[in-house]
Parts: sequence; structure tokens; C-alpha cells
Amino acid sequence: MNVIIVGLGGIGSWLVNRLYWLSENEQFKSDSTFQVIGFDADTVELKNLRYQNFNAEDIFESKSASLDWRYESISKSKWFTGVNKKILEARQLDEYKPAIIVSAVDNLKFRKLMFDTYNVGSPVYWIDLRSEGKTVVALTKHADHTPAFLEEMVTGDQEAEGSCQLAKDIEANTIQMGNQIIANIGAQYILNRFRGQPNPAMFIHKF
Repeated sequence: MNVIIVGLGGIGSWLVNRLYWLSENEQFKSDSTFQVIGFDADTVELKNLRYQNFNAEDIFESKSASLDWRYESISKSKWFTGVNKKILEARQLDEYKPAIIVSAVDNLKFRKLMFDTYNVGSPVYWIDLRSEGKTVVALTKHADHTPAFLEEMVTGDQEAEGSCQLAKDIEANTIQMGNQIIANIGAQYILNRFRGQPNPAMFIHKF
């Protein structure tokens, strides 16, 4: 079973870290084919270092390559592959299925693509992780999530870029932990899925 993470920024970069920790502690040992594939076409900027899982030596490198190099050098096995691509069409993910698809993006466009493609009638399981400052949201593929409900969850400017940190917090030199919290929740949801245990349909909390 593959885990596909779309977006390797404030949430996705920390989710890779948590999955690395679980893998090194043999929590996926029941599935010898466990692989994580992370997609992101962005490069690491100085501002990212404050709240994303990157270091100074990663600046100007692609996020996908930086994480690929790091975890290949310290891991017991090659379980993570970073891909320097933006996902614009569902067919780009076809070669990696069967998979759990995790949305950790900072815009609505991929979420809408994921909801439209993999909800009703599709065997693909998905997890949608979001954070904004101290507020976190996780949605999972669930019978309670009708097409109409999911459409409401992606209403807005499809091209607008967001952030896991609020602009006012960044201006005040304040960093919130919501992105790391939701990454940990996402890792638990993935672990639950591998263990055949259910996940809640939705989790929303403001700390």
C-alpha cells in the first residue's frame, strides 16, 4: 500500500517526518511494500524554515528533493520518494495506486480534484488535512460526506494560495503549532488505516 502526500510544506513536510518515525519503529511491518510518495513543485525559501520541516541547507532546493535526500540518508530503507511535480490531473497518480491519498496543499484546487475523483464509487481512500494558525481540520473519505457537503468544503477561489500560519502571526513573529498537530493526527489516521481501524469522518479543533 502506498501513501501519496500532495503538498510538502507546513503540513506535508512534518507528516513525512512522523511517517519516518513510525517506519523506523516498525509500525508498518505488516506491509512490506509500504511506500510514501510526496509531490510538491515548490522550492524551499528562508521564510519556510520557521514552521516547515526544512533546514538552512535546503534553501533554493526543491522541497521534494530535500526530503528525499534527507530520509534516504538516515533511513534503514528507501521508503520515501519525493517528486518535483504539481498534481493537476488525477491520472498523474494512477501509477501509484492502490494508495491512501493525503491532501496537504495550501489551495482548494487539488482538494476539489480529489473529492470529485475519489469519493463516490472509488476504492481510493483519502485524508484531507488543513491548518490555519491554531485551528486544525481533518476530513476523511466517509459515507457521511455527500458530494454536496464536499462541494461546500472547496467553495472559494481555487487558485488562491494559503498558509498554515496566519499573516498577522507571521508579521508579529509568532508561530502557531496547528500544522504540526494536524500532521500528527494525519499520521495516526494513516496508521489506523493500515491496522484496519476506523477514522472519524471529521475532526475540527481550535487550540
